[in-house]
Amino acid sequence: MKSVHLPALILLFSLLPMANGNLYAQSDSPDQGEPTARGEVVLGWVQNIRLLPSRMLMKAKLDSGAKSNAIHAEDIEEYMEDGKEMVRFKILKDHYDPGSESVVIERPLVREVNIKIRNTDARESRLAVRLEFCLAGEIYNTVFTLANRANFNYPVLLGRDFLKNKILVDSGQSFTHRVECPRR
Repeated sequence: MKSVHLPALILLFSLLPMANGNLYAQSDSPDQGEPTARGEVVLGWVQNIRLLPSRMLMKAKLDSGAKSNAIHAEDIEEYMEDGKEMVRFKILKDHYDPGSESVVIERPLVREVNIKIRNTDARESRLAVRLEFCLAGEIYNTVFTLANRANFNYPVLLGRDFLKNKILVDSGQSFTHRVECPRR
């Protein structure tokens, strides 16, 4: 094996393009938090969200492998109010602890969906409601299915239907943004 002289190495590395302190060519991807040319924001695969109006802080997995959004909910019940189908459910601050701080939410039923259960051929019927939350400084209002996510690491799942045209996911990053909700 030939030895390489230090001056030759220094010359070689000085000729490589420097981009953001890395010895790689300049990337077209934006820095974390900066919108792309199309207005998308780059976020990590796990982010904190703030459920509104309660302002409860929750961890969300941003999952491009999932189609829809889901949130851990307990004590789910359907009822009628003024001729409208409604849903009442409880959201826990810590989805692993049934005794943790919680909030009861009532929302109109958006639809009932059949979800394929992971690693099986079975399907499960779930109620879907519209919820408002804050993520990376923006307020969103989107549809969530209500599910028992006690056996999952994260109580909230944000899927492709939400992510498309808004968010790019950097699978090597997590918690890239503070949860700051804009004033209304």
